[in-house]
Amino acid sequence: MQMFIPVLGIMLTWLVGLAGIDDVSTLANNPIFVPLPYFFGMDYKALANVIGKPLKVDNCDKWFYVDFGNDTTDEAKEYFGKNTGDPWVTNENTYGMINGKKNMISSPCSDINRLVPYFKDWHEENENEYGGKYPTIDHFLYETIDNLQETKMEYTERNFDSNPDVMKLPDAVYTIYEANSKVLKFDARVNDAHYWQYHRENGFTKVGIEDPDQDIDTSVLKVIDGQVEAASLINKAYIKHNFENVTVMTGINFYPFEIDFEWYVKKMQSEECVLVVPICLCLGLPVFMYQLVLEKEKRLLQTMRINGMLLTNYWIVAFVFDFLYYVVTYVIFLFFANFIFTMHAFVETSTVVTLLVLNGWGLV
Repeated sequence: MQMFIPVLGIMLTWLVGLAGIDDVSTLANNPIFVPLPYFFGMDYKALANVIGKPLKVDNCDKWFYVDFGNDTTDEAKEYFGKNTGDPWVTNENTYGMINGKKNMISSPCSDINRLVPYFKDWHEENENEYGGKYPTIDHFLYETIDNLQETKMEYTERNFDSNPDVMKLPDAVYTIYEANSKVLKFDARVNDAHYWQYHRENGFTKVGIEDPDQDIDTSVLKVIDGQVEAASLINKAYIKHNFENVTVMTGINFYPFEIDFEWYVKKMQSEECVLVVPICLCLGLPVFMYQLVLEKEKRLLQTMRINGMLLTNYWIVAFVFDFLYYVVTYVIFLFFANFIFTMHAFVETSTVVTLLVLNGWGLV
């Protein structure tokens, strides 16, 4: 019976994964089609409201930090300008290249009573909001992400936009080195955290997907699309600022796609195997402990010594028996993991590596 305990453990992991795949089978098996193209700079929430399911965007707040290099001149800063997102009628803080009135597509966001996207000057924000606490914006970003990592959250909690640290994170950070009518030199970095809860669901780097038939929803990260959009917004504004009669429209047309939920479930199963497999293999320990207790009870070693027998032979036989017992156990275990349950962690791992690990585990 002890030989099949590891098999029961791997079967439990397999059943958990099977249940996970079954729960999202509708989303996983249906291609997702977005009938309208998305133009960079538009409010993704408004687009999702028009299209309806499967898109689900709950937030329209989209903003960026602007940082300037150490050698950036005041003329370059003035040329780049400001765009605070305040209404155009009363807003005097939108000018320069990123002027929201004429150089960028701006959309009203009722959630924050601003026009989006808008920009925040990092140096001003650091002084006014944080008292100059951070030497660079990278220190601020590192601390904010570090705080999020200490925050407990459910994996199924798709929307985490109300978290204070998520609200503090920009959708992108622009570092401006040089800006004039002849040269524009900048870097654009977007939020590329791997956890979807660390992103605002505004369509920039994360978009929600909702099952049209069931009450199931999830989120999809679109970091690469966000990086393209971040660069495109500034490039379009620069062209419009220099050539007023030229308007450049850029965007993405989504082709039907499917979400590979099965891959995520298999990844979860592999993580579970890291915990379950060693514990299951250790459950065979009572068999070996029983032999030691029986040896003491029957005074086997003392009997051998009295009769002048060599203990070397005893230890060799004991080692060979115990190791062969363990080998038979893990062979049965591997057979079920590879061929019956087809566990991703074992099928995709080199057989040689697996055998080396299991034999090393047994010898130790």
